[in-house]
Amino acid sequence: MRSILRNDTSKELAALGLAICLASIAVRQFFFLSDWDTHDCDMYMLRQAALVAAMGDGQWMGRWCSVLDFGYGYPLFRYYGPGLYFLGAGFYALGLGIAESVKTAMVFLALIGVGGMYGLGRIFCGRLAAATGAIVWAFTPYLQVDLFVRGAFGEYAALQWLPVAACLYLWGIERGRFSIVLFGAIAHACLIVSHAPVALCATPLLLALTLWSGLRRYRRFDWRALAGIGAAIALSAFYWLPAVADRNLIHETRLFLGGAHSDHFVHLSQMLKVFFWGYGGSGPGRRHDGMTFSVGLAQVVLISLAWLFLLVRGRRGGKAPWPLVAGTVLGLATLFPILSPSKRLWEMLPIVQYLQFPWRLLGPAGFFLAWAAGGALELLSRRIASAGRRFALFAVAALFVSACPPWHWEKAREQLPVVSGRPTDDFLRSRSWSPAGGDEYLPAAVDTVEKFRSQYPPWQARPMTAHGMAEMKKSRPGSWQIDLDLDRRDSVVVGIYWFPGWRLETDGRRVATWPKRKYGLIVFGAPAGRSRFTLRRERTWTEILGDGVSTTAALGVLTAFGLGRFRRRVRMRPKEAPPVAEP
Repeated sequence: MRSILRNDTSKELAALGLAICLASIAVRQFFFLSDWDTHDCDMYMLRQAALVAAMGDGQWMGRWCSVLDFGYGYPLFRYYGPGLYFLGAGFYALGLGIAESVKTAMVFLALIGVGGMYGLGRIFCGRLAAATGAIVWAFTPYLQVDLFVRGAFGEYAALQWLPVAACLYLWGIERGRFSIVLFGAIAHACLIVSHAPVALCATPLLLALTLWSGLRRYRRFDWRALAGIGAAIALSAFYWLPAVADRNLIHETRLFLGGAHSDHFVHLSQMLKVFFWGYGGSGPGRRHDGMTFSVGLAQVVLISLAWLFLLVRGRRGGKAPWPLVAGTVLGLATLFPILSPSKRLWEMLPIVQYLQFPWRLLGPAGFFLAWAAGGALELLSRRIASAGRRFALFAVAALFVSACPPWHWEKAREQLPVVSGRPTDDFLRSRSWSPAGGDEYLPAAVDTVEKFRSQYPPWQARPMTAHGMAEMKKSRPGSWQIDLDLDRRDSVVVGIYWFPGWRLETDGRRVATWPKRKYGLIVFGAPAGRSRFTLRRERTWTEILGDGVSTTAALGVLTAFGLGRFRRRVRMRPKEAPPVAEP
């Protein structure tokens, strides 16, 4: 037993395992709730089912979900981050149901985030301090709000990738290993693909953190920071480039222009209200919202104790750990835009209004404050001589974080799942109106004001024409065959929303299509007599460009890995001794 304890690797695994065990308390409700009532209680299961159906339909990126909106189709994952749902689709392929796939993906991401925060703290601190920062991160109030109040699973997934990306970026810069920085770029790309608003605020913060680390380590600008951030942006171009370039094709304009920020600033008293917990929403300009905006009791206590200790002891208190300094400074800088005095800043920078709500920054701020909390325990443990006392201090801190405040011990409000098991496409077409995303992601040709669902019944296998017979059937995944027998030339309406990328052909010739007024369905002109048309979904030029950028970046990353491994082998190869001349 003593020989095992002397092994540093075993100690690292033991500390990480202890942090994971305690952090799993924060997500324990996933294991006994079938579904729970949140602000977006229906959306995430339907989105997962829609992506799985789209992949089965040949749309591997899920850019067009044909089962949504009563089968008229929906370009959901062309604009909404599909990262979490790609992971869920992997678990679905292993045989799990829709709800089980989503919950397994969330637990996996929670463990990934704990591991990333532990590794980030381990770069600059001891094992116990790094484990403390990881536990504090798992119990960050805003993460629990995303899980059990808002139901913002995409945002939660992106926030869990944040410590992983930061850990790998800083680890690569500290050790001078560009290959590790590239692993950080992959994690950063997963963050971008998971949730665009989080990526919008997390990317500048990661850039500032990596540049700061390079200046601290080398006293000069480090090119690895920009190279890693650039690689992450290029790797995720398949998602963000079509979404940004073609945002005028849907009703999402109001999300890009913002406007809601002026009514949802948080007051300082709300951040310090650490014992309040509720399932309500955020009211415009109110001091008493229905959900918590606390930064966390553990963060406030640990960081305050550390800085108070330094203030009282002065130089005798020792040098402040870098995580404590960087985490506190960047955390406070991230919290300031959430307060109402920063309103002028939001008006000066229109692009940040895409965040919609200033309190979204509580996620990145919680990351920095959790990192600072680990540095705070490192500072306090330095003043304790024996290892037993250090472990006792860690045990007290860990129990304090996991037990106080007690709001996370409340059972979430359970409800029956909207989508469970492994639903069929016909089931999804009959029940998937609006809850998967809302009208903001509908094609722009659809008039959301005058569009009445009673005008068209649920998705029909028969196109609509007034002068003849029409039949429609799926010939292969992602392709439909339309057979017509018309008395005279007529316009045919297909029960699919018109959107760039649909291609209609007959006898090898492309046929022009256009959206029907108000309802936005595909319309085309057909001649009299019998004819056959083929309708299939193709990539647009923006999708081709985004896929090309991401593919090129992926090849570049693989090449960099290969070159780096080759250079290490050459460097480690023993040099031959020069021949010795015979006397």
